[in-house]
Amino acid sequence: MTEKPVVLFVGTHMDDIELGCGGTIQAFVRKGFGVVGVVISTDPKREKVSRKSAELLGYELVLGGLKESDITVEAAHRLVDETVRSRHPLVVFGPTQKDDHHHHVLVSTGTDSAARRAANLLHYCGPLRKHEFAPNVFFTFTEEEHQKKGQALTMIGEAYGPTRYFTEHYSMESAWLGQRVYEYEQRDEAPYLVRPDGEKWIPFAEGFEARRLRDPSFILS
Repeated sequence: MTEKPVVLFVGTHMDDIELGCGGTIQAFVRKGFGVVGVVISTDPKREKVSRKSAELLGYELVLGGLKESDITVEAAHRLVDETVRSRHPLVVFGPTQKDDHHHHVLVSTGTDSAARRAANLLHYCGPLRKHEFAPNVFFTFTEEEHQKKGQALTMIGEAYGPTRYFTEHYSMESAWLGQRVYEYEQRDEAPYLVRPDGEKWIPFAEGFEARRLRDPSFILS
């Protein structure tokens, strides 16, 4: 029996994967991939809701167990490397260095090094992105999957309490990463699909920067 190809998502904090990749995760699950999410830092108070979110979106959650203050490039490298060696992912999604959050930058560096054995490496960006982040690979997902992403973020937001990442302002900002693709049109980066009758179909999508694509067949699978 052939094993499922594995896709690995790496998050710094216990909300990062859902924020940047919540729809894409479900798209991979629907297509029959095994999806693993490694979260480097762990807040015991939020562990229960993180596991519920992972269950809702359909991915296997691995908690790194680090305190936020203990995040280093070396620690991130070790945790990601362990998963890469044991699960042999075809694709690794990690945080970009084009981010103003210093912990995200540290984890990005560690992930890039640990993922050197993976054929494909893509970067995603959270709310503190820099303007030079320019996605060039897009994954679409269904409206139902979009709604599940929203449910996951709602659960996490309630567990975290009031933060600026879960305000109305951020929900508008996150449209660039995970809502309807027409939001990209404001940045002249909007992909679109054309139906057989010629009418544009605007799907839900998330955008990523490709750091390495040695086997891009997974994009069209």
